[in-house]
This record gives sequence, C-alpha cells and structure tokens, in this order.
Amino acid sequence: MSRGGKRKGAGRPRGKVIPESLRRKKFSIRIPAYLIRLLKMASINRQLSQGKIVERALKKYLGL
Repeated sequence: MSRGGKRKGAGRPRGKVIPESLRRKKFSIRIPAYLIRLLKMASINRQLSQGKIVERALKKYLGL
C-alpha cells in the first residue's frame, strides 16, 4: 500500500508569496539585562511576542 510521494493535493499548501524585503530574518544583538527584563514584562502584559514589540518600537523610532 503506497502512502507517500507526489500526488495531487499532497504536501503543505502554498500560501501568499511574501516579497524578500518583508520576510523576517533572525538578527542577534546584545542589550543590557534590564532591557531584556522590560521586554519580557511588556511581552506578557501586552500579549505580544518580543519580536513584535521590538519591531513596533523600531518602526516608531525610525518613523516608518
């Protein structure tokens, strides 16, 4: 009994194609421990990921 392989409807559905400039990438930085604590607390209080909080803060800071 065959279970895998290429067939119609198999595999993960393709979603929207995101432009390269909007794709998310990993970026490591070093920041003081107190900022990490503040970021974690803000993440819990606002129920947002830490990445979203940093992204929004950078956009606001850069006027985007």
